[in-house]
Amino acid sequence: MLAVRAAPEAPFQRQSSFCRPGLLGGLGARLAGVSDQRPRLMWRRRAALGVLGAWGLLSVARLSRLIEPPEAPPGREVVPALEFFRATIPRNAGYLFVEPGAFGADTGAGQRLRYELYPRTYDDVRASPDEASVRQLMRDEGLGYVVVADASQYAEGSWLRAPRDWLRRIELDADRYVLQVVG
Repeated sequence: MLAVRAAPEAPFQRQSSFCRPGLLGGLGARLAGVSDQRPRLMWRRRAALGVLGAWGLLSVARLSRLIEPPEAPPGREVVPALEFFRATIPRNAGYLFVEPGAFGADTGAGQRLRYELYPRTYDDVRASPDEASVRQLMRDEGLGYVVVADASQYAEGSWLRAPRDWLRRIELDADRYVLQVVG
């Protein structure tokens, strides 16, 4: 009797032709119990390409935002009077801006003044506080000026529109002026 010994194959040797994928459409590999890894790799590649494609689309969409016109800065109504306010209020002085409307109805004039008149000390209040509390706030904070960007937005009997003995009015025109504390 002739005995044939089969030596175990080393891990670096090629598979036999019977188990090689692709022979008979992978039938040999399936019969031998060897799985084909290619379908799993295909799905990974497709998923990676899908993620990269989505990232590319989002990048293009975000870049398109660069070419649209910028938003207009707030407080456009105070721009014509800014030079007057800068010239009237010294850089080391503080000023008060009285927001004309209720909370939530701001036009952005206060924000624009704070930005444009920097480094001057700034504070703001609503139009609802009475004159005595505003006067006390100005005294406590060391504010010497009140900016009135549009007097027509305040009530007719407001302390901002009527002459006061503790305030001197420096006018640009009838609706835009600065009130300076005199005593």
